Amino acid sequence: MKNLKLLLLTLLSVLSFNLFSQTQVYVTQTSGPNICDGTAVLDTSNVLPTSIFWQGMGMIINQGSYMVTNLCVGTYSVTFNSNGTPVTLTFNITAGNFNPCLNFGGFLTPTNSNDSLSCDGIVTALITNGTGPYTYQWSNGATTPTINNLCPGQYCCYVSDANGCTATLCDTVGVQSPNYGDTLIITAAGMCNNPIGTLSSTVEDCNLNYNSIDSAYITNITIPQNPLDSVMVTWMLVDTNGVNLPYQVYTMVPSTGCYNFQLIVYCLQKSMNYKTIIANATWYMYNVGIKELSGNSRQLIKVVDLMGREVSVQPNKLLVYVYSDGTREMKYIH
Repeated sequence: MKNLKLLLLTLLSVLSFNLFSQTQVYVTQTSGPNICDGTAVLDTSNVLPTSIFWQGMGMIINQGSYMVTNLCVGTYSVTFNSNGTPVTLTFNITAGNFNPCLNFGGFLTPTNSNDSLSCDGIVTALITNGTGPYTYQWSNGATTPTINNLCPGQYCCYVSDANGCTATLCDTVGVQSPNYGDTLIITAAGMCNNPIGTLSSTVEDCNLNYNSIDSAYITNITIPQNPLDSVMVTWMLVDTNGVNLPYQVYTMVPSTGCYNFQLIVYCLQKSMNYKTIIANATWYMYNVGIKELSGNSRQLIKVVDLMGREVSVQPNKLLVYVYSDGTREMKYIH
């Protein structure tokens, strides 16, 4: 029996030793000699986190975690309890090979052309976290940091530094306007004058190229059947390449009359050039509210298209019919 107990104690000692010997610390070296971005991970889940203490520089730097980060070059240790037995493992963080291209990059700063037909835009490439001298290769063949006399459009620059780090930077030259700056205000053709109020709708869109928008107009407004109906307004923004970008918004119209419909498209994340576009267009809303009975007859005065231009009656086209009593009606005749 005595020999059996001795054998069991020996087996337990071997198992404990194997458990401790299998627990290791895996480290990631720093990315440079003066950079503290090393890490260490205790590779076991059989240890309670509350018993884990990381030491370095003569003090406790972390406790209660299987992982420690932001380590500088030096010698460290980790102490933990397993089955009531304290265990201490020592490890080193060394300096890895520094990557000179780790944060290499940059950005372009464009200056828009005066209008869609002018080619007086400017783009400058600014490089960050690189080592000079730098080389520049633009999509238009130029090799200087700044390129001039640019028409509206996208431009890219392939840049490299003395360490062979490379990056491709792209941005767009748009069109300036009298409202050049943070906000672009567009006044579209209207259907009526002297609006009695402004009905504004707001949309956030951070995918829109704000500097390329050239014009805006309303393509359609649904006619409500009763005063509680919302009006769906379809806006169309047009960029300098003639691409139509539709937006559908809803608003409530309080009564019959001429209103200024306003669309506000914005992106708070933008930091340069336009980040807000405000489009305005007037529209006469005639079928809102309770209609009053009247013996007065009305006569057709003219027919206009959605841009407010007078036209003749045409089939298969949505037109606005203007009557002598000041009302307007949208009709689509097959």
